[in-house]
Amino acid sequence: MSIEAWVDASKDTAAEKTSQANDAIREGARKTSQQIAEKASQVKGTVLEEKGAHGKNTLVEGAKKSTQYVTEKGAQAKDTIVQGAKKTSEYVAEKAVTTKDVTVEHFIKSRLTPILLDQHP
Repeated sequence: MSIEAWVDASKDTAAEKTSQANDAIREGARKTSQQIAEKASQVKGTVLEEKGAHGKNTLVEGAKKSTQYVTEKGAQAKDTIVQGAKKTSEYVAEKAVTTKDVTVEHFIKSRLTPILLDQHP
């Protein structure tokens, strides 16, 4: 075999090997890409499930906290209203006693004044 024939054969062999290597690289890249896409899809599904569960838990916790807050504030409001009603009741009772005393005093004065005036000329 001549050197030229040997160089040409070597070039052909090298080209063929390079082509085979490129084909193998492309196939490997395609398979890897496909596997990555599949794993990404699986991870995405898992993440969505976890996020959905987390979102649900967050909503449930938020509702519980809201209920607790409303209950606490309702109890505070009730206590405030009861205290206000008690103070109002005490005030009204005190004024009623004062009014009764004043009314009795006026009644006594109105009944006794004519009697006292009639006895002393």
